[in-house]
Amino acid sequence: MRLHPHNIEEKVKIIVEHFRTHIAGQIGGRAKVMVVAASRKEAVRFKLAMEKYIRAQGYVGIGVLVAFSGEVHNGESGSDPFSERNMNPDIAPAVDRWRTRKRFWPFRKALPQ
Repeated sequence: MRLHPHNIEEKVKIIVEHFRTHIAGQIGGRAKVMVVAASRKEAVRFKLAMEKYIRAQGYVGIGVLVAFSGEVHNGESGSDPFSERNMNPDIAPAVDRWRTRKRFWPFRKALPQ
């Protein structure tokens, strides 16, 4: 039942509206919130549902990112596997640079800044 689309849609409404009315204006309008899901599949479904709800309401200035390892195969949400990279296309290059720097941390001086 937890992954049923209706349940996710109802929770998404509560999360987004709570963020808009109580959180978004804090810290000079730069506040963020983290939603923790029980599984990678649930994280994918919540992200997709949040983006859909935000678009349907016409809200601007609210973004959604997702974080998980590996790939998620979720036939109900799409035929292609989901990954952090393809679900966060706007930040993928920055994440790649960060991971490269982290992986080669001892040699960081040799990497272009």
